[in-house]
Amino acid sequence: MQILKEEVKEDIECAAKKLFLEKGYEKTSLRGIAEKAGVSKSNIYNYFKSKEQLFMLLTQNIRANIFQFEEIFERHLFSDAPFGSEEFIDNLSEGLFQYILSYREEYILLMNSGKGSPFGDSKAEMAAVLEKHIKHSMSNHDDDFVIEVISCNFIEGMVKIAQEELEEEKRKDQLKKLLKYHITGVSSLFKAG
Repeated sequence: MQILKEEVKEDIECAAKKLFLEKGYEKTSLRGIAEKAGVSKSNIYNYFKSKEQLFMLLTQNIRANIFQFEEIFERHLFSDAPFGSEEFIDNLSEGLFQYILSYREEYILLMNSGKGSPFGDSKAEMAAVLEKHIKHSMSNHDDDFVIEVISCNFIEGMVKIAQEELEEEKRKDQLKKLLKYHITGVSSLFKAG
């Protein structure tokens, strides 16, 4: 019986993360992961049952804490700061920034590289959380389709900001600008409740 080595397992995980980020879940093979990790494909099975299990491991923290994304918006529904105010935008952007900063690579993996995995709908699920928040915040939302598009667009913007190699302050500033753009736009389309 072969003794499992933590270093080999870490090499496999590192290789898988790189390939999932480069190619996505669907186009990444166990053979490719093995080559990049410098191990045989059969050796991967000593550590992981499948590519799916490996992807699940690499995204487990963000999936376990996805409720934090919803809590960020829920917390601001009941904020004393008026919807759309500088204070509201500052508080919300700080919460989102901390979320992205805490789970940056996992966020990118889940949002951009998960197609074909059991979590391929994660981007749509996060957009649905945002959509629910916008509908709850607006007293006059008569166009569900536009709210859906706005929500999807915001999530795409967050992914783009997460992907860029930026200094923390620049990333925070970009996220705040994206949030301000969306809140200003939503507020101009629908009267805040």
